[in-house]
Amino acid sequence: MAGKVVKAIGTLAVLGAVGAGVFLYVTRPQPHPDSFWEAAGTPDVANGALVFSMGGCVSCHKAPNSEGDAQLVLAGGVAINSPFGKFHVPNISPDEKAGIGSWTLAQFG
Repeated sequence: MAGKVVKAIGTLAVLGAVGAGVFLYVTRPQPHPDSFWEAAGTPDVANGALVFSMGGCVSCHKAPNSEGDAQLVLAGGVAINSPFGKFHVPNISPDEKAGIGSWTLAQFG
């Protein structure tokens, strides 16, 4: 009897591992190639400004203690306390070294 229980537990463990492997394979990221994004055309700056405003990007991504137009730099650094710990908001400025200025369109997609 004990042998059947051990065999059943082993079978369930193997099936669980196989199921997890299949799940990870099926849900893996599949980014589009750069050529896909080249066909996107020119950006709609007006719509981007609307998304920026409505999304409230400044509220989290502004540099700590920044005011006025300096908030639009989006240098990050704000610490947000949550039940899961403290999050430090990233720099999403167009700076090529400190921010996301060197990202390609494919990296955003």
